[in-house]
Amino acid sequence: MQTMLAVLRRANGIVTVSEATRQDLVRIGDIDPERITVIPNAVFQRIKRATPDECASFRARYGLPPVGPILLNIGRNFYKNHAGVVEVFRRIAQERSDAHLVFVSSPTPDLSAAISMLSLSGRVSFLPDVAAEDISACYSAASILLFPSLYEGFGYPVLEAQIAGTPVICSDAGSLAEVAGEGARVHRLEDLEGMAASAIELLSDPSVAADLKARGKLNAQRFTLDRWREAYLRHFAALGISAA
Repeated sequence: MQTMLAVLRRANGIVTVSEATRQDLVRIGDIDPERITVIPNAVFQRIKRATPDECASFRARYGLPPVGPILLNIGRNFYKNHAGVVEVFRRIAQERSDAHLVFVSSPTPDLSAAISMLSLSGRVSFLPDVAAEDISACYSAASILLFPSLYEGFGYPVLEAQIAGTPVICSDAGSLAEVAGEGARVHRLEDLEGMAASAIELLSDPSVAADLKARGKLNAQRFTLDRWREAYLRHFAALGISAA
């Protein structure tokens, strides 16, 4: 880390993908904030809203329940807060006997033990790998992306879910509130009860879910490839670097 920071201090310019990361660099690296430019990531995956038939096929091929709401979490790293996801789902499961939790990751022994202790084993699935061509159906088959991460420098799954038309519930950690914008239910990291209440409301009221889907799609338009490209061209030009 010290080597990386030393290199950054000598750089003519630095780009971060979020304001949260910019603030982290200033705080941790003692770097002049004037040398740091924020250029949000674009979504490079070809995400779309999958059809009902594509979603049904996805459920069948990956061994998921054919009907009922799916709560989705994507990511393998420890900061994805899988234990928090299970705690939120436990509260949801008490109200919705038809709900199913899907992790796109592999279980750890501790996580498997927690799921078993809560008598949720039959209601949780792990998908270690989802093929690239199935990503849209994975998001679209879900009723909610549940993303209470401990930290994110950006948070791609939030935007991918919004593009796929899936409501998002996330924490406010790191860059998540910044990236999710008005297109998600954003809760304090420790507010697991509030996340569960939001999920139950979204599952129970189609009009509320539809409004969040619409706002999510609108928010995702801030992160297009064209905007990303134009921002980098402006940044290079300011540094006197030709894009040619």
